Amino acid sequence: KALNAAQPTSQRLPLIIWSHGRTGLRQNYSQLCEALAENGFIVAVPDHPGDTLTDWLTGKNVDDQTNEIQRLGDISFTIDQLLAPQAETLLSEFAINTDRVYVAGHSYGGLTAIISSTGMHGVQPDRRVRAIAGAQAYTRTLPDDLIRRINVPTLLLVGSGDVTTPPSSDADPIWNVLSS
Repeated sequence: KALNAAQPTSQRLPLIIWSHGRTGLRQNYSQLCEALAENGFIVAVPDHPGDTLTDWLTGKNVDDQTNEIQRLGDISFTIDQLLAPQAETLLSEFAINTDRVYVAGHSYGGLTAIISSTGMHGVQPDRRVRAIAGAQAYTRTLPDDLIRRINVPTLLLVGSGDVTTPPSSDADPIWNVLSS
């Protein structure tokens, strides 16, 4: 069905916050996010200032630790805004099921999804996040003790031919810890 044909519902819908990869922009994932919305999700896709293509082209990009802290703030802020009382006016007839808040992302956005559920760099996890997903998630920098803190359903999508986030450095190590 066409995106513009979505019908208002009294049902509370799950929320997915989609996090873009390094040097990405929210628009890069518009077709994927539209498909998720067509299938019954409310989808929010924030940019991550300090790690967008524009930031990198203009030299305004931030270091990794700052980026990770800011991304955690971006996720929590987006959830805050969408769950705030005034958001019901913004979303009109659509309501969010607060027990079904998910974070997903691609590459560095996959890392963002993971750390939204575990916290990092002194930032606490967002307890409203009920599941996470990473597509070619950049995970090589995550220590095992942080991976062990993942306590929500986790989906990792991995391509064996990926050369940027290859399975040997970004999927196999996290699988080994998660599977134990």
